[in-house]
Amino acid sequence: MLLNDGENWEPADDLVLKWKTHFRGKVDVDRELVKMELWCDVNPKKRKTKKGIETFCLTWLNNAEKAGNGAKTLQKSQEAEFAARHKKRTSSIRSRPIDEGMTDVSFLFGEEKIMMEQFYLTRYGFFWDGELKYGAG
Repeated sequence: MLLNDGENWEPADDLVLKWKTHFRGKVDVDRELVKMELWCDVNPKKRKTKKGIETFCLTWLNNAEKAGNGAKTLQKSQEAEFAARHKKRTSSIRSRPIDEGMTDVSFLFGEEKIMMEQFYLTRYGFFWDGELKYGAG
C-alpha cells in the first residue's frame, strides 16, 4: 500500500496471520488487503502515514466484519470451489483428493490431533477426520 510519503508499505507476515486468526471465517483478509491497496491508489490525498497505516487496516477489517456478508460468502465460495474440484469421487482411498489427504487427522490422537486440527483450520480453513470439517462459522 502506498503511504502519504510515496513509500510502499506491506504488513508483516505475523501481523497478517494475527488478522487472519482473529477474523477467521468472518473476513477474507487477503481480499480486503487488496481492496485497501486499491483504495490507497485511487485516493492519494487520503493515504495513510507509517504511524497510522496499521490502525487504518484494522479499522477496515472491523468494518468488513460488521458488514457481515464476507463470512457467508467466504465459506460458501470455499465450499463451492472444493466441491467443484472434487465432483467425481468414489469410496476408494486412492480417489480421495490431495487436499483431504494432506489435512487428514483421523490417525492422530490426543493433543497432537487437536494441535494439527487447529493448524489445518488456520492454514487451509478445513481438515479431514473421516469427513471434511470446517472451522466454526
